[in-house]
Amino acid sequence: MGHCFGADNNQRDISFTLPAGLPGAKQADFMVTWVNAIGNREFYCWSTNVAINGGSTPFTGKEVTIANWRTYPVIAEFQGNFNTGVEHYKNAKTIT
Repeated sequence: MGHCFGADNNQRDISFTLPAGLPGAKQADFMVTWVNAIGNREFYCWSTNVAINGGSTPFTGKEVTIANWRTYPVIAEFQGNFNTGVEHYKNAKTIT
């Protein structure tokens, strides 16, 4: 998950595909969250309102992973290994 802004840390445009079958909405909140890899573990987030052209069936996906807070799992310093703690994301609860 490292190098979110490209190998030279200058990439600012990120393309992605929304999951097929995503329900349509005139206004939905789209949010991206991340934790920095260097220094103190700090939680970052940005969000925006988007319109989604889609169907009307429910969508199933992964629940947001919470770590390093109260009784939640602790993810240690990455120490150059950007896969540290990735099992918490992979094993996140599935929700609809």
